Amino acid sequence: MNKLKGILTHQTVSDEDFRKMMTMPAEEINSWSNVKVEIVESTKDLYNKMAKSIVDTIIENNRKNKNTKIILPVGPTPQYKILANIINRESRSLEASPIP
Repeated sequence: MNKLKGILTHQTVSDEDFRKMMTMPAEEINSWSNVKVEIVESTKDLYNKMAKSIVDTIIENNRKNKNTKIILPVGPTPQYKILANIINRESRSLEASPIP
């Protein structure tokens, strides 16, 4: 299959590409897409993965004394409550260490 035909301003992929993705076997999506695609069982799993990814990215960048830059979704946003729960439950600090 071909790669994505292009990004449109009002949707992520063209209608044609969307139809292809919705009908292709899951194991073929990553060989076709130009970005990594991970399929999860439920929206709950998706929001948990997003929250964990955010906290892991911030902590890893802080460990390397790097600023974190993340493009965050504005809605729906259940992952932010999950993120707060992870930070509080695991007593995680998101403060960056001072750069010497």
